Amino acid sequence: GHQEQRALFERSVQRGRLSHAYVLAGSDGIGKRKFARLLAQSMFCRERKPDEIDACGECRACRSFIAGTWPDYIEIGLPAGKSVIPIELIAGDSDKRGREGLCFELSMSPQASDRRVAIINDAHRMNAEGVISLLKTLEEPPAQALILLVCDNPDSLLPTIRSRCQVVRFFPLTETDVKDILLAEEMVENSEEAATIAAMAEGSITLAAQLLNPDLRQLRQLISQQLDQLENMKP
Repeated sequence: GHQEQRALFERSVQRGRLSHAYVLAGSDGIGKRKFARLLAQSMFCRERKPDEIDACGECRACRSFIAGTWPDYIEIGLPAGKSVIPIELIAGDSDKRGREGLCFELSMSPQASDRRVAIINDAHRMNAEGVISLLKTLEEPPAQALILLVCDNPDSLLPTIRSRCQVVRFFPLTETDVKDILLAEEMVENSEEAATIAAMAEGSITLAAQLLNPDLRQLRQLISQQLDQLENMKP
């Protein structure tokens, strides 16, 4: 899925016009994070074609990226049990503020590639301190840095953040894409089950995974039937 978005980034790379910061926005479960990671990995892959957003998965850079040890890649997000992204992840602990965290790491020269790439998942969950710290980096971005902010709705970000990024919108996957993913990931037993789930998933792999629970699927079907009955009763 998301071929239009991939083509957009490929054109930017071809023309040497890749921005320093993007907001990747769209509903939950449609692959924004996966796309962001692919984009990041493609920046490091030694075997990809220069004008493609893709990664071989086999070169030293790809293997290190997949293992989570590539030195020029940073990814943060909302920790389990938290309601906001801790400022420590963005700007470091109080006793090392500005000398640790995502913004500090982005300011460092790349160690093993041409640039550093950072992903901020659940970007709308930054608190005021985090936003202020990130703004400083967005206003004076390091020359060799790429920042990807992932969120469900760009309007959930402060205008001061949005105005310093390019917003790229992602849309729900097609039923065919959902079906293919369910089969490829072996989340279903056969093509018929994949088609049934894909038809109800509203373009979201997250919702598709939930629908694989028979009880939830039955409840959803029951609610849908009741809504249809209410709609038919309207004069």
